Amino acid sequence: MAQQEEAPVSPGSAVPGIFFPGVGGGHGFIEAGGGHSALSPGNPSWTDGYLRAVFTGAVNTIQTEVTREDRYGDRGYYFTGGLTHVFNQDWYADVFAGTSSYCFFLPKYRFDGFIHRKLLPQKQLILVMGGGYEKAKDVHSAFRLNPEANYYVRPSWVLQSGVIFTRGDPGAVTVHTQYFAITQGQNKSHFISVRGEYGREAWELIGPSSVLVDFPIHDVSATWRQWIAPNWGFNLTVERYNNYIFNRIGATAGLFLDF
Repeated sequence: MAQQEEAPVSPGSAVPGIFFPGVGGGHGFIEAGGGHSALSPGNPSWTDGYLRAVFTGAVNTIQTEVTREDRYGDRGYYFTGGLTHVFNQDWYADVFAGTSSYCFFLPKYRFDGFIHRKLLPQKQLILVMGGGYEKAKDVHSAFRLNPEANYYVRPSWVLQSGVIFTRGDPGAVTVHTQYFAITQGQNKSHFISVRGEYGREAWELIGPSSVLVDFPIHDVSATWRQWIAPNWGFNLTVERYNNYIFNRIGATAGLFLDF
């Protein structure tokens, strides 16, 4: 679907766009969990499960994830992989690719890329330019452009803001959403984030032959990532989303192990 919900997920985050500085530590982590969402009366609930792994080296980080999603009375599996490369102390980049098994609501394939530039004397401002392409299993497709800014407020606060411009086809539908997030915490202790997004989305498949086009959305979420011991802990996200067809409220929980 041409919306932020299916964007690449930051390490340890169940909600894309929430920025966790320095999550994991060491050489990486593995995480597994699941979630449930209740929709407005007359719509079936959603259930999800995921397995995520992140492997970190000196200049490269590899991310892999498999999710199982039950939505709109259908079920599918989404497979994604990503690579983050650090060029120097000022520049780094991410690339992601994903595909899915047969189901109508997950993309046939999706590609995203982001370039990051650190600024200011202590490198506390990070400007990001991202973009991507998504192809559904029917005629729908979408191009995205995603500028973003992250500001580190010392010692343990991060402010984030961005805009997602989307051109969806068929119809050359051009829309955008904007999002804001604030994160507090430190690695090996906890991270707590609150994120809000609003605007219009280009399209969303809600049935094999049913689609929403150029519609308003509001989304609010909160994520708590807590270390119980130096190398393991839990991740919990709650979210409320609404458009003019349905409202959705849900939660996702997982356990992670650093290594």
